[in-house]
Amino acid sequence: MSRFFIALWLLAAWLAQQARAQHAGDVLMGRNGASQLVATNLPGDTLRLPFVSSGINIGWASTSLGFDRIVTAAPGADLYPMDGVGMIDLEVLQIDPGLSFRSFTAFNTVIADAPGETLRMGPANVLHYHPIVFIDANAVGQEFQGTRSASVRFVDASGTQTPSPAYTLTFAPPAAVTRTYALHLLDIHDARNSSAEAISDTGMVCGGWYHTDPAQQRGVRHSAAGLQELIPPAPGYSDLRMAGINRHGDTVGTLGTDGFLRQGGAITILTPAGASQCQPRAVNEAGQSVGRATISGASTAWSRDAAGAFILLPGLPGYTGHVATGLNNAGRIIGYSTRPAAGGTGADTAAWLSSSGTVQAIAFAGITEMQPLAINDAGDILVSYRRAASGNTLRHAIRNGTVWSELHLTPLPGMSDYRIRGMNNCGEIAGTCVDGDGRYHGFRGRPAWLPQITSEQTDLAISYTGGQLKLAVDEDETPASYTPESVTIYGGPSARQLIPANPAFSFLGVAGSSVWILPQGQEPGLPFLGVTSHVSSGIFTSNCVNMDLESVKGPGHFMVYLVSGFGRPAVHVNSSDGITSADRITANSGSHAHYAWAFSAPGTWQITFRLRATPAGGGAETVSSPQTITFYMEAGRVFPASISPPVISPAGYQFIVSGEVGRECVIRTSADLMNWETVSTFLTTTPESAITQPMTGTRRFYQAIIR
Repeated sequence: MSRFFIALWLLAAWLAQQARAQHAGDVLMGRNGASQLVATNLPGDTLRLPFVSSGINIGWASTSLGFDRIVTAAPGADLYPMDGVGMIDLEVLQIDPGLSFRSFTAFNTVIADAPGETLRMGPANVLHYHPIVFIDANAVGQEFQGTRSASVRFVDASGTQTPSPAYTLTFAPPAAVTRTYALHLLDIHDARNSSAEAISDTGMVCGGWYHTDPAQQRGVRHSAAGLQELIPPAPGYSDLRMAGINRHGDTVGTLGTDGFLRQGGAITILTPAGASQCQPRAVNEAGQSVGRATISGASTAWSRDAAGAFILLPGLPGYTGHVATGLNNAGRIIGYSTRPAAGGTGADTAAWLSSSGTVQAIAFAGITEMQPLAINDAGDILVSYRRAASGNTLRHAIRNGTVWSELHLTPLPGMSDYRIRGMNNCGEIAGTCVDGDGRYHGFRGRPAWLPQITSEQTDLAISYTGGQLKLAVDEDETPASYTPESVTIYGGPSARQLIPANPAFSFLGVAGSSVWILPQGQEPGLPFLGVTSHVSSGIFTSNCVNMDLESVKGPGHFMVYLVSGFGRPAVHVNSSDGITSADRITANSGSHAHYAWAFSAPGTWQITFRLRATPAGGGAETVSSPQTITFYMEAGRVFPASISPPVISPAGYQFIVSGEVGRECVIRTSADLMNWETVSTFLTTTPESAITQPMTGTRRFYQAIIR
């Protein structure tokens, strides 16, 4: 028996013991003045059932539908408590195929799935029962998105009361939802066209660009902070196209008709034996890559391990062409297969997921031309598709289990024809759009469907209820309270600061480089984030609960510190040296403290804590479930560079450029302050950089630009 159904059995056993408890939302059973059974508080909407799997039972199941008894008469509504102690049965009058009612004590036994069959719920005088409602995927298909209904009535097996009227209950898988993304353009200076093809967990985007000739394409990597690295083709090749990137910055793509892997600036050619063309599409953290190759004239999907060994993937049986388009860090691979369509016109395409050597078809009812694009570590699959019923325009969705979330992109001015290409584990996306002149532009997108906290005083509030430690995100001004996973804490442009030269702050990174900080003191336009404990005194040893850092998913390192009145920081959390038991925030009962929350790069961050405390009377440590908080740090403004007056030396003009560390700096010169020429481009590695330029008789002005 799976963990899910063990949990169901334990829950149902508890419900049976708590027969006198009244649950909000349960159907209430009673009788009318004529001693006929009646039900009230029936669900007004379709009940959504989560997807489950246990042996042969694959489908959607829940015990959320409950039946309780009326305990207080309401003569005005002609409702009274049921008479006697006879057994109350749920009798099926009509039921759709695939739907059944089952007992929590015998889940694998179908009890009521045909007219005339009954499910016993319990004695009238203590009735409180939650059946398992099950939609069988073996009957309706694992991609089922419709509804299943049953017409039922309630019967007193003792005959004391007459059967109830018929009632209709409707069930369905979880509904598809819409996810909204806010977009930001990723343009290359002087490029005719640019694209964004993939995005890593660190927020780095890889793509392509060119000036005039589409065949002369180059590669580009955009950091989350906006720094660009332009990548030319390898010697002997005229173009380079990037397609996939991992968190280490390794990229894959094509050089002419060959595939390549780029690691640390070195390019390795990737082409399976016998292939005339190779197109890598994705690479994971272990260095495993996937793509397609043309072998003996046929499109063939392949996987390559970090050691360089290729494996040809079978795709779906009955199809003639196969393409692998993405993979995650667990090695699960997505792709699609093609074959000539019936009648000889066009092609028939089917998507698939390959896991541990087993290939499974992926379907989405009512759509055509579905192509899987990316898969993350949670198993979410990003797809593009068309739906004939809605104008056949290109759309995008994310598939999680059997739940589809359609994606909505907040439009960029003057842009259209959005095509998402990649997705990371932080929920960010990358893709390409087109302006009114037909020029292509890359974009990155951040999740915007969660409520955002932007400037309010906010607390991470620790509570202890029902034997469980929990964390909530509480806004002081609204006031509103959110579960950690249901809100985004948003750091606007002013969160970007330069790391001071003070050695006490060296834990933040290199002096002069950027860091994104939600401050310890209240500042306009930024969340003022504290930690408070609502746990009563005397429950835990020393009246304290610890917030232990468990994981950091984001484009860099995460730090939490507290600056004392003497201006010295006390570091509580620092992921840059590894996550240990020392990465801890301690909250005492009734305490309230504000910290500085620092992030080494902009982008989406998912920070997971686990709450721990030792009971005051001894015993096992109380440990919470993982508590994950989402932060988003906007890239913000780039700090301008300054340039010292030039000093003439035998080597030429010498001057000092001061500016942000880790940025591209452009040195320009002009004789008239109108016409400028770039003479040097370099990456800043220190807050101050000494620059020497040769003397010329016509150039008298210099300018430094950080970008």
